[in-house]
Amino acid sequence: MKRGHYKADAIVLNAFDYAESDAILVLYTREFGKLKGIAKHGRKSKRRFVGALDPVTLKTVDFFVNGRSEFVRLESAVVRDTFSSLKSDMERYSLASYMVELVDVFTREGLHLPELFDLLKGSLAALAITKSTETVIRAFELRLLRKLGLMPHLSSCVACSGRLLDGSAFFSPPMGGLVCNSCSSAVRGLSKIRLGTARYLEAVSSFEPDKLKRLGASPDILGEADRTIYSFILYQAGRDFKTRRFIDSMRSSLL
Repeated sequence: MKRGHYKADAIVLNAFDYAESDAILVLYTREFGKLKGIAKHGRKSKRRFVGALDPVTLKTVDFFVNGRSEFVRLESAVVRDTFSSLKSDMERYSLASYMVELVDVFTREGLHLPELFDLLKGSLAALAITKSTETVIRAFELRLLRKLGLMPHLSSCVACSGRLLDGSAFFSPPMGGLVCNSCSSAVRGLSKIRLGTARYLEAVSSFEPDKLKRLGASPDILGEADRTIYSFILYQAGRDFKTRRFIDSMRSSLL
């Protein structure tokens, strides 16, 4: 961006304390993609940044680009939505935090995808009201991967391109999709997957967030879908996700 003042709608992906009273924010904006900004005296400001430094928050930000720093200078922020119903529910807020961590990890500065901002905003809103939180998360993961050109192949065998006619197949993160039973003996590191799970994943990847309540699935399919797509995300990212570790730990403690 050229030197000057700008305004954008933004969702906070991450925030860090810096120096005595400053804050560093990682934002995904509709107008400019991913930005890193510094809010001078932001943690002490009672006027410019009230409630605006928390992650998983939608706001309109004013910032200045000087053209010499990797950080923009955040001048002020007006909160548009705190997603308060998410923050009053530990599991939902943890899932929302996982969503913003996915965006943070899989995007880079300079990549401008307005539809990704809309996806994140719409998915956070859907997560706040849905009973099917797992379906919203799977849909978000898959639609994010699709928009980044990383969508796994779920309709036929990636090895032979043949149709999958049996009741089950296999999934290969390195190959990026399903492997039929005939080809499976020649591929390592496979996990088994029901074709019903693959069809469920295909369906959720094509539904808008506010329409996902129409889809239903058994606990077995939901669990298998989760494990399958997360294995692919781990392979693509080359790293673990701290929010996901927390979610898994939290759920294990409730068993």
